[in-house]
Amino acid sequence: MAGPLRDAFRDASRVVQNVVAGAQSSATSNRARVSNAEIDAAIVAFVREYVRADAWSVIVPGEHTGGISHQSLLAVLASQGRDFLQSTVQLYQAVQIALRREWMGSGKLPTVLQLKATAEPALLDHVELRFSKRGNADVSVTPLTQRYAAHKRALGRGSQPIGVASGELRRAVSRNAKVKWLK
Repeated sequence: MAGPLRDAFRDASRVVQNVVAGAQSSATSNRARVSNAEIDAAIVAFVREYVRADAWSVIVPGEHTGGISHQSLLAVLASQGRDFLQSTVQLYQAVQIALRREWMGSGKLPTVLQLKATAEPALLDHVELRFSKRGNADVSVTPLTQRYAAHKRALGRGSQPIGVASGELRRAVSRNAKVKWLK
C-alpha cells in the first residue's frame, strides 16, 4: 500500500544509497559469496539493533489543515492512546521479511546502509497500513468517545478507521513520510 511518490523516491534512493555503499566498502564487494546463513544473521542483528531497539523514527513533514503539524498530530494521537508509530512484533516481522526478500540468495553481505535503505519502505508501508480500512490490527488504540464518534458519523466519515477523519494525515504519511535513523 505504498504511496506513488514514495515508490518513485524509493527506487531513486536505493540506487544512490547502493552506489554510496559500494564506494565505501569496495573490500566487501571483492569478498567471496556469503552463505544465506551469514546474510540471515546480519538481517536478524540489524532488526534487533535498529528496529526492535527503536533506533528509528518516522518524520511526517507538513501542516494539517487544523493548524497543527502532521508530526505534532501524531504525537497528540499517541498521547490519546492511538500510537500509530508504535513498535510491535508485526512491524519487526514486516521489516525482516522485506530484508530477507531483498538479500537472501544474493550472495552479498549487505551493509548497514543497504539494510536501512531496504527497511525504510517496509517500515513506512506498515505504519501506513495502520491508517487503512483494514485498521490498526497490530496496535491497540483507545476507542473514540461517543460524542466524537457521533460527530464523525454526522460528517459522513463514520466508516473511517480510528486515526482517520479527513484522510489528510494518512495521505501525508503515504506521500511524504521519511524514516530518520537515530543511530
